[in-house]
Amino acid sequence: MGQSKSKIYEPMWDDGNEEKGIATLEQIEDGEFDLVTDIDDLPEVSKVLEQEQKVYLDTMRKKVRTMIDGKKLTQAVCAIKSMEKAGISAAISSFALILTIAFDALTVLVLFPHQPEKAIIGVGISTVFARFVELGLCLLHSKRNNDIRIHFPRPSTIEKTLLKDFIKYTLPVQANYLVWGGALTVTTTIIGHVDSDMVAANSITSAVRNLATVLCSGIAGGGAVLIGKYLGKDDLSSARKAGERLNIYALFFGVVAGITILILKPLILHLVNLNNTAADYLNGMLIISAYYCVGKSINSTNIGGIFPAGGDPEFGFWTDTIVMWGIVLPLSYLGAFVWHIRPVLLYAIISLDEVIKLPVSIIRFRKYKWVKNITRDPEPVG
Repeated sequence: MGQSKSKIYEPMWDDGNEEKGIATLEQIEDGEFDLVTDIDDLPEVSKVLEQEQKVYLDTMRKKVRTMIDGKKLTQAVCAIKSMEKAGISAAISSFALILTIAFDALTVLVLFPHQPEKAIIGVGISTVFARFVELGLCLLHSKRNNDIRIHFPRPSTIEKTLLKDFIKYTLPVQANYLVWGGALTVTTTIIGHVDSDMVAANSITSAVRNLATVLCSGIAGGGAVLIGKYLGKDDLSSARKAGERLNIYALFFGVVAGITILILKPLILHLVNLNNTAADYLNGMLIISAYYCVGKSINSTNIGGIFPAGGDPEFGFWTDTIVMWGIVLPLSYLGAFVWHIRPVLLYAIISLDEVIKLPVSIIRFRKYKWVKNITRDPEPVG
């Protein structure tokens, strides 16, 4: 595939390894690396590996924290979207995304190109800054329009009732984010301790999979607004029909996302600069991700969109808790540190969550327990 000889022990942003006698994968395979003569370099190699894994794990932990904190800062975007002002929320979110990418590029490529620790901190700060800009734009929209008015809580009966409902229906959703985010951190830690080649392949696979499933996430968010609209009008029949159509759309776009990954797989393998082992891992991970997209699309639509809109947020919390912490993570730990299975097979186990949740999600949907109006009639004031 015309790959260059990449250093298998070279950490990110480190340009000094060529002078330290660290072997490449091709040198070891061709017998050009004398293990007896260069045995004194092994402590240095171990130190480099530990540094690379530490940088990767710190990056992923900060990404998870930033993602969860960002959701707390941008609830106003969700409120605007729920009032059928999707164009405004899309414009605000798109501007924040472009701002984040610009500041990340400035931090990594210009300010700290060879300083990974500072670059990680800079990326985190730039992401949080973009989120605050997003929040400021939401407040500006609230100030200039009458669609949604943001104000501090007021001591009234209506506010107390709203607070109770808010806690009842949103607390399980927030708990679900914590459960899922914690599980994501653990799986990332497991991957980081298994193999540096698996770390590289997983980074590329995650980016490809997230891009492929972006339409699936949009169906979940838009579907929640649509279902909430019908249920709020007490039009239960239309809500059921809309939910069934959304599942069909989710299946279609999930299949499209999977096929897209398979079609682009040769191009991705050609473009990335990985050694043979990492490229082999990447090939297997992309195939697994293609099937993963179908379950991810349907589960996101049901568990992350339709069920919370109908007042059934607890299902997602308990499902992720049982599947991730009771099944996937224990199996992943055993596979990585006890059974020592191949990295591609380990990745398949880590990706089992959407496959396990798929039939459960469909069964729950077919019971139609989510078809209920959770709105309240306006109470008389004064």
